[in-house]
Amino acid sequence: MVASDRLVDYLIIGHVSEDFTADGPALGGTATYSSLTAQALGKRAAIVTSAGPDLNLHTLSEVPIHMVPSQDSTIFANEYLPGERLQSIRSTAASLTSTDIPDNWRDAPIVHIALIANEVDYSILDIFPQALICLTHQGWLRRWGPSGEVWLENWGTSQHQISRAGVVVFSSEDLQGSEDTIDQISQLCEILAITDGRRGGRIFWADEWRHIPAPVTQEIDPTGAGDIFAAAFFIFLNDGHSPWTAARLANHLAAISVSRSGIASIPRSTEVKLVERTVIE
Repeated sequence: MVASDRLVDYLIIGHVSEDFTADGPALGGTATYSSLTAQALGKRAAIVTSAGPDLNLHTLSEVPIHMVPSQDSTIFANEYLPGERLQSIRSTAASLTSTDIPDNWRDAPIVHIALIANEVDYSILDIFPQALICLTHQGWLRRWGPSGEVWLENWGTSQHQISRAGVVVFSSEDLQGSEDTIDQISQLCEILAITDGRRGGRIFWADEWRHIPAPVTQEIDPTGAGDIFAAAFFIFLNDGHSPWTAARLANHLAAISVSRSGIASIPRSTEVKLVERTVIE
């Protein structure tokens, strides 16, 4: 797959990954879930990424991909315990810089910096002056040692990058639930979303915080729910909805996603239309 000449509505920059799960290897990464969600919402998505030659990208066969060659792919192992996720990184693909972005994709109206393993160079933020820059930030916080066990670095090392984005999404887990940290980050953002699993999340906009609850649903697999929320939130915002409405819509789609496993969690176009009618009307 190579870069397409067609117009791109939603450009995602970050690694697709191979995730080790209880059911075997699966394609993962924010880029995977966000691009498929964008397509379900009627947007033309594209990905700039890097992976090894053996990674099976069949799931993304309908998504244009600009691939930066790499010997290895980014591989994650996740173990879910009650109220906790243990995560390790087995290998990483090549880093992504501003020179890796195809010229004909640089006018995308939504640019989602979707890094998962500290793989995106900060310079990428400088080449999209007209776009809504959307950031799911946890990939700049992740660090890991020889054993691969992941820990999160203090968010303060990337304050400048946070302030450059138009919309930022963190999970409460990323920030270890620190209210002081959340308040400090909100001072850097025009729009900030803090997701908190089945409890929904909080949105900061125009100097106001609001809690947006999530619908109650039976959870089967939470993998990808945060990425689905983020992509939907960004798109609904860009389509003209207020942050409060965009979050309610995105929460409904994320709640649907946890009732299914893996890539099957991606919302279907019929579900998107039903949620739009239910929430907006």
